[in-house]
Formats: sequence, structure tokens, C-alpha cells
Amino acid sequence: MRLQRNARQALGVTVLAFLSLLTYFSLPSTFQSSAATRSAFPPTGQWYTYANGDDILVLEVEGDVLWAGTRGGGVVRWNLSAGGYVQYLKPQDGLAGNIVYDIAIDGAGRKWFATDHGLSVLDDGGTPDKSDDRWLTYTRQNTGGQLPSNFVTAVAVDEAGRVWIGTAQYWDPTTEAYVGGGLTWLDPRDPLDPDDDVWLHTFTLENTLTSGREGTVLGLASNNVTDILPVPGDRVWVATRPHWVFEQPDPNVPGEWVQLHGGLSRLDHKGTLDPSDDVWQTWNCELDSQFGCVVTLLRMDANGYIWAAMRGRGVLAFHRDATTLRADRDRFTTADGLASDFVDAIAFGPPDDPVWGTTVWFGTYRSLNGAGLGVSVLDHKGTPGNHRDDTWNEQNPRPGEPITTADGLAGNRVQAMVAANGVMWMGTGGLFGLAYGISPFKLAAKGFDTALTTAATGIPSNYITDIAFGLPGTRWENRVWIATGHRRVRRYGVGALLLDHQGTLDPRDDTWSQFTKESTDDNGRPPWVGLASNNVTALAVDGDRVWFGTREVTWDRVRGRYTDGGLSVFDGEQWAVYTVGNTGGSGTGLRADSITALAVGCGGEVWVALGDLGTNYGFGIDVLDHGNTPFDRSDDVWQPLRFPTLPSDLVTGIAPDCNRGQVWVAGIPHFGEFGPQGGGLGRYDVDSGTWTTYTVEDGIESYASGPVTGEVVAVTAGPDGTIWIGGWGTTETSSGDVIGNWPHVPATVNWLREGSWSSQNFARDGWVSSIAVDAASVVWVATSRGGLDRDQDGREDDGEIGRFSVGGIKLTVDGNTWVEWTAENAPLVTNDIEVIAVSPDGEVWIGTNGWGLMRFYPGEPPTPTSTATPTSLPATATPTATATTSPTATPTVTVTLTPTTTPTATATPSSTPLTPPIHRLYVPLALRNR
Repeated sequence: MRLQRNARQALGVTVLAFLSLLTYFSLPSTFQSSAATRSAFPPTGQWYTYANGDDILVLEVEGDVLWAGTRGGGVVRWNLSAGGYVQYLKPQDGLAGNIVYDIAIDGAGRKWFATDHGLSVLDDGGTPDKSDDRWLTYTRQNTGGQLPSNFVTAVAVDEAGRVWIGTAQYWDPTTEAYVGGGLTWLDPRDPLDPDDDVWLHTFTLENTLTSGREGTVLGLASNNVTDILPVPGDRVWVATRPHWVFEQPDPNVPGEWVQLHGGLSRLDHKGTLDPSDDVWQTWNCELDSQFGCVVTLLRMDANGYIWAAMRGRGVLAFHRDATTLRADRDRFTTADGLASDFVDAIAFGPPDDPVWGTTVWFGTYRSLNGAGLGVSVLDHKGTPGNHRDDTWNEQNPRPGEPITTADGLAGNRVQAMVAANGVMWMGTGGLFGLAYGISPFKLAAKGFDTALTTAATGIPSNYITDIAFGLPGTRWENRVWIATGHRRVRRYGVGALLLDHQGTLDPRDDTWSQFTKESTDDNGRPPWVGLASNNVTALAVDGDRVWFGTREVTWDRVRGRYTDGGLSVFDGEQWAVYTVGNTGGSGTGLRADSITALAVGCGGEVWVALGDLGTNYGFGIDVLDHGNTPFDRSDDVWQPLRFPTLPSDLVTGIAPDCNRGQVWVAGIPHFGEFGPQGGGLGRYDVDSGTWTTYTVEDGIESYASGPVTGEVVAVTAGPDGTIWIGGWGTTETSSGDVIGNWPHVPATVNWLREGSWSSQNFARDGWVSSIAVDAASVVWVATSRGGLDRDQDGREDDGEIGRFSVGGIKLTVDGNTWVEWTAENAPLVTNDIEVIAVSPDGEVWIGTNGWGLMRFYPGEPPTPTSTATPTSLPATATPTATATTSPTATPTVTVTLTPTTTPTATATPSSTPLTPPIHRLYVPLALRNR
């Protein structure tokens, strides 16, 4: 087998590694992460998040400042007069969470942010300078339950300065029940001094129910609040969506959680703090089929008319003092002129504008896939109750048509709008992981200005699939390669990113570069000669060379094939691309253009895992011996490997352990001729050229059933020789458990030490997506549920996001004591993590599926040592990010789990590789949807 290079080449790799270590240890002591500073367990250190802030959920204007709350990107403060922006993120700033559903600005200029992890207050002193910012965050923990849930979805300030807070239910894993949620109000007095706060009352569906002649009558329609609108006259309108209720009508039959109620409620509190004189009214689909039970948005115009977006049922308009609502007369739908009955955003033209003064603007979308349909504009001529004189889209750039990308709108899904300074600011949402920022529509000119985006000066995508590092002494020293995309969905990814942090923790000298298939190609169209696809799934750094594994994305209907995907390599000066088409395909070259994992072997050969996690088809591994250079394909030699030599044809991880002459391969079941089969761990011994496989029969704890012999997603080799693998399920997990609970299945860690297997599982945490071991022998285990921890639809979340919200990172040293870090007890931004990796200087980098990139530096922060100008590289953009240094974080932890140990491992040597036909027919996997 040509999996071994000659001794001279292998020696060269060893010498390079030795020189790299000498370079590392010659760094200033302030930047080295010594074992002495890393001996504590769990480790402490500095946290920092990089996240794109272009998926906009809410906009508020304060003078010449535009505040944007985003999905996954925190808060962005745009300076409309001087230009530029400042971004506030968890954990380096005082923001509680990086999904910001709502913003309210009080009379003193303080900003209230409703986030997915609490309610945060900022006093920015009216300046963009972060050094004098004052923050306070309210959670249910630090308020003793006065804040009924950390899932804060709405916030508003009334005329008296009291703060109204809308929250949603959350899943309590201890009681295994949905709890919390509801509407609460707060007299903050001094908002940044919690000691003088007065929590006035919490309203829930349960405590506002009343009984009358016609039976029980709803007060607050639901404990899942989506928006709040205080109005003059001591009234508050509240939008809600259905909440979770446990029903068990027959004690002999298991109960179930169902969603009930929801709708629009009005509270008349009469200006008193006594809830006994409150008067409630509620309208919803349970009372009248024309009303919505999911009301997502409330906005009031200058004439006191309230416009309520009802998901799938258009928009209801009524006066703020109305006690009778008539959906049959006062509702606007597609029958009237809306582009869609699904509305994300509502705004109003300036009342004094001669053209737009009586207009209402609606951001619409198509419900099934979230694709936007642009902005519909209604001119009600000052009579919103009279539809006979209404006109739709009359003043738009294309009269009679909604405002869309055809008119210059950055993206067709508009999720937030606000008019100020002669501009309608339109905040756009994301589609397939790509967001478009804020589009300014100039009302007088009826045209768009350049969109405001953070992608121009920071990270352009929050979907991270892999991370790799340059070694000291190489071209990529102090640089981090970041792959963007999605392992299971094709139409994601903005290529590969390169972050040059210049050897410091100060983000002000960071430089970002972006490489796409278009920017690395001479003519910007296929066949691609640089990066093979923008959905990059795997990275491997080999000295000055970087290898990129990608997956097929773009389908050519005419030719009936994909036009991208494959393997690329870049050395800082030139690119080469390997595809089925240009290498000869099956038998002589690369056998598939979708890649799931990459590694550089002990002799410099490149291991390329082929397959597709979206369809669960795999094609094994192709090993490339590229000779002296990968930029000349004439002497390439390809070695195909297939199941059953490999544990599976769908390989998800490759871990060379060159100190011991081994390469470890992780695999999940692939589709074979008769359905899913295989899965487990494989070991290749370099000296003997032999393979050994491990499955549940050899001691691995994993889900298995019939021909499915294991679910191993990740593998890494520890410095002491321990092999750590991660996947999901146990031998006790049944097919019924998988079908009923997916993706909330047990995340399972196994480790092989001195011939014995041990394991630890974490109930309902999904699967282990990645494992890394740092220099202090701390094992970092990342768990994932494929991105389901992320609220994809903002105000439309049906509540499942909060259910079983365990996961995050598990840490151990020996497997006996485990620490769990989650977004609730640590500075993590999410519990759903795609990749975790340790850099040469000991930092831990965490890539997420929709939440951006996190950076952890263990120990005390170093003194910045470099202000050098970044080396210029070919790239789409090389901007500088603006941010602040991060605080020291010591997360709360839960400790002590006992592993299960299997005393002996009996591995079975595998036979000669088999090469069954490659199946390209899509067949859905019966037990799960990866």
C-alpha cells in the first residue's frame, strides 16, 4: 500500500515539527500558555466571540444612531452620521445573549435588550466608546425568579418609565416540564442599581383566568409572549403564541405536552399596581377562526392605530382604545394586496411626508422555507378602517410591485423596519446561513443606498464547520483557518476564512480574509480552479499548504450534474483543485466530490473521506500521494479504501497519531445495498500496513442494531496515547428511542486506554461532534444537535428550542470527573457546537452551527506583543474588526459522572478492501435525519 512515504520525507516532517516547537518556545513568555497556568481543572481564562451581525430581528433609532438586534450577532450600534459600527456580544461585553429579540430605549437613554439568555440594560453614555459603558443583566437566577424566564422575547417602556418584559416558557430538565414564561413589569428606579428595583407583578395565563357565566375566560392568552405595546390610558396590548400544556385526560394513559391558546390580549391596569382591578380581553383563533393564535408583532402609528401581525393570517388594524375587534372587516391579507399572509416587519411612513405620510410597510415572507417576498406598501389615505380607497405599492420604484432585490433591496426577507431621517431602514434576515444586513431606502429618491453590513469588516458567516491552525515558523503562523458551510445542508457556506490575530488577544489588530470559489478563480465561473466550493466541510494544514474539503452545492439542470465540490490546496501563492472530472474518477483518481473529513498522514499523504451526511451515502477514503508537489498531478497516486476494511464508507473523522505510527478513522453507518450498515472505529498501523476495526462488539458504547455496528462521529488521539471517540446512543438505545427522541439522544464518549474501553454518556445531549485534547491533558468534548439550538425563525419559535436545552461542552482529564459547560452556566454562546480545536499556543477555538466562532485563552491574558502590518494575501476582503478585550470568566460547573468501563478490547483485523458499486440514489434514513 502506498500509504507510507520514504524515510527522507517522513524525517522532513519531523524536523519541521521540531523547528516549529523551538519557534513556539522562543515566543515571549507573556504569550506562552505554560502548563503551570493551565494546571487548574476546570480551566479558567479569557473568552471572546466573533459573530456576524447581519441577520436583523429589530431596529430602533436614537438620534443619529441606529440600534440593531440580531439573530446570533448580538447588538450592533450603527452611527448614521459619522459611519461605522460597534458590536456588542456575549461574553466579552455585558450582553446576556446573542439573539436579541427586542430593544427599548427609556427616557434616560438606557437601552433594554431582550435576549435568549436574559434581559440586559446598557448605559452607553451616548458614545460608541465601550470603556465607559455600564451594563446590568437580569436573569431568573439573580432576581430570585422575579424574571420568570431567561428566554426574554419582548421589552417595552411605558409613559411612567416602568419596564414591561415578555418572556417564554423553558424546559426544566429537573422536573421534565415546561415552566416559566409570562408577562412581568418592573419599576427599575435606577436601572443600573438592582437593589432599588421593584418587581410589580407577573401575569400568566393561569393567574389571569376568570370565571363567568360562560365558563372560564382567558386573561393573558399565553405564557409565551412575543411582543408588548403599552399605550396611553393605562393599557397594554400583548401579542402571544401558543404555549405548552401537559394533558393527561386518562390517568391510565400516558399524557403528552400540547400547544394551546395564544393570540392577542389587552390589559387595562387602571394605573394601579393592584392586579385585582385589572381588566383583560383576549382574541384568538379559539374564539374566532379569523383571528390568529400566533401574533408576532405589534406596531402603533401616529394616529393611534395598532397593526398586529398574525402569522399566516395577515395583519389586523384597530384603534388603540378599541374594545371590539372585527377580523372580518379590519384584517389585511393577500386578498387585499399583501404579498404574503406571513409578515415579519411593520413600519410607517413619516406622517409629514407628502408621498409616504399615510403608508404602512410590511416585510413579508413565504412560510415553508423562510424565503422573503419583499416589502408591500399600503397607502390607506388616512382611513385605515376604510378599505375602499386603499392602494398597494403605488409609489414603489416599480409601481404595483413589492419592493424586492430587483429594486436594490439587499435581501428579500425583511424582518425589521423603522423610518428616520428621510430613510426607511430595512433589516434583512438570513437564508441558508447568509444574511444581508440593513438596506437604507431613501424615501425622496425612491432608491436604495449601500447596505450596512458587519460582514464587510468582520466574520461573514456564523456557520462554522472546521478550524485549523498555522504552525509557528510557517507562512500561517498566528493565523486561524475557518471553514464555513453546513455538513448536512448543501446551500450554505461563504468559503474559507483566514483570521490573522498577529499573536495577540487584542481584536483591534485582527485581519480577516475570505476565499470563495469565485474570488479564487480567474473568470469567476466553473470549472473552478481555486476553492472547489463555498460549502467547506474540512481543513488540514501541512506546513505552508492548506487543504480544503468541500461538498457539492450547485446543480446544473441542463447537464444533470453538480458544478462544484472537490478537494483544493493553497500555499499562499497558488491553488490547485482535485475533482472526479480532472483526476480520472473511480479507479484512477478522486471518486467523489463531496468530502466529510481530511487529514495529512504521517508521511505527508492526504487522507480524503468521501460522502454526504445529508443523504448518508459514503464512498470511503481516497489517500493521495502527491509526490513532491500537489500542483503537478502527473505523479499523483490515489489509494481507495472501502468498507469493510474501513469501519464504514461514511467516514466522519480522521486522526493521525504519528508518534505511535497510527491513523484512526471514525465512521457512522452508510447506506449499502440493503440499507444502513457499518459504523465504528478503524486503526491503520503504518509500519505493518494493516487495519483493525472496533465496533460495539469490541466494547464501544453506541447505538447499534443489526448491520448498524456503531455511531462514531469524532475521534482524536491524546498525547498519552488514549484514543477518544464520540458519537451517540448506547447499546440500550432502541430504534423507538431514536425515532421518538431524535435529536435529543444520548451523547456518548468512549476512550481506549491500554487495551480497555471506557465510556460516558450524557442523556438527551445529541451527539458528540468534535473532541480535542489540550497540552494540560484536558479533554474538550463538543456536543451538537445539528444546529437545532438556534432559533431559526425569530418570533416564530414554537418552543422546541428551549426543550432539552442541555449540551454544550464536556471536560475531563481522566474520564472519572466530568464538568459540563453550557450557555446557562458558562460564557458559551450556544449549547450546539460543530467543532472544537486547540491551537499551537494552547488556545481553544469553538466553531458553531449558526452562532459564529468562540476563542478561549487559558490562564491570565498575555501582553500584546505585535502591532505589525498584516502580511498581504490574495483574498476577497481584508478588513479590521472592531471590538473590546474580553473579561476573565470562571464558569459555574456541575461535576462528577462515573464512566462505564469495558475491561478488554478484542479488535478484529479486517479483510482486503472491497469496492462495491457507488450508490447515488437518495434514500432517506429511517431512524434519523442528519
